[in-house]
Order: sequence, then structure tokens, then C-alpha cells
Amino acid sequence: MQITQIKPGMVIECHHGIATVVAIDTHNHTVLIERQDNHGHISVPARDIEGEPRLDSGYDREY
Repeated sequence: MQITQIKPGMVIECHHGIATVVAIDTHNHTVLIERQDNHGHISVPARDIEGEPRLDSGYDREY
């Protein structure tokens, strides 16, 4: 995914699983994510991120 498409708070998928974007480093083309499984923070290359539109649409909350 291109770094310009990534926004803080966005839910994404990468080789670490489903995560939420915490911060973006455009200079180094990396993204700080918070993993959903253990809430750990990891910096990953933007190219390793896949968008997860069904989770990012705002409809990820239970009613």
C-alpha cells in the first residue's frame, strides 16, 4: 500500500495480522501499528500493509 493512502486510526492487515495505524513516518516509509492480538506496537514498512476496507469503513462496531 502506498504511504499516502494510510491514515492514523485505519485498520490494516499485514504479516503481523490485523492492526490499527498509530503513526506514519513518511520520511522512512514506515508505519507504527498496534496489533489487535496483543496490543503491542511495531514499526512496519508501508509496502507490507494491506488495507482492510470492511474494517475501515466505520461499520466495525457492534450494534
